[in-house]
Amino acid sequence: MDGKVKYYEGCGQEGPIRCIFLCEFHPTAGPKITCQVPENYISKDIFDTVSHYIIPKVQLQRCTLTVTLLGSKILGFPVRIDNKKYARNAYYFNLCFVCDAWARTVHLEPLVKKLTEYLLSMELETEWLSKQSISGEAKALGGLMRQVMQDINSRRMCTLT
Repeated sequence: MDGKVKYYEGCGQEGPIRCIFLCEFHPTAGPKITCQVPENYISKDIFDTVSHYIIPKVQLQRCTLTVTLLGSKILGFPVRIDNKKYARNAYYFNLCFVCDAWARTVHLEPLVKKLTEYLLSMELETEWLSKQSISGEAKALGGLMRQVMQDINSRRMCTLT
């Protein structure tokens, strides 16, 4: 964006996606960021401040949520999978986009939902997310998130295969 122009919340301008992260509710550690691109964009302190909004109670699952704080806008679509194979009989995750607080993000809501549903189907079919979380190795997920962020920011579209 132009350094001379002052943007403000509600200005109606679209901004770039600054970060994409996946967080989950770990059965013993609680809410945590599993993977983020770029790394450490959202600090642990900021995440801890908003984690109960990003990994919300059942009533807000599968709803688009937006939290604005400290110059950033976090957009997510939290999901809970009920199944006895998971610790505590459920797996909670949320894929979030981070933009500037002034940015218009309504056009990203369908993308966050669609990408979350893509990850949900991969989890239901192959346990792709939970296996990466357990192993602590999220290279494939990080690569996918990096591709999405770069493609959306540069071409305004993304195709995953």
